[in-house]
Amino acid sequence: MGLLASNSQLDSVLGYIAKAKEDGDRLLIGGSQLIGEPFDNDHYVEPAIVEIEKNDLEIAQEEIFEPVLCLMKIDTIL
Repeated sequence: MGLLASNSQLDSVLGYIAKAKEDGDRLLIGGSQLIGEPFDNDHYVEPAIVEIEKNDLEIAQEEIFEPVLCLMKIDTIL
């Protein structure tokens, strides 16, 4: 896990996670901004795993390039 480049990138990641929760997806772990020493002067988000229901949602379609992993149940491989 590394630090995010900017405050706007932090806001973007937190926004994707919040939108996924609004859409009914389950945040399984992580996804919160890290605060307190030594994180106060930088932009860190806990690695997150989101269980999604549909792959047409924004969090599943966008390349976030951050510590966010989306999981989706499927019926078959093919």
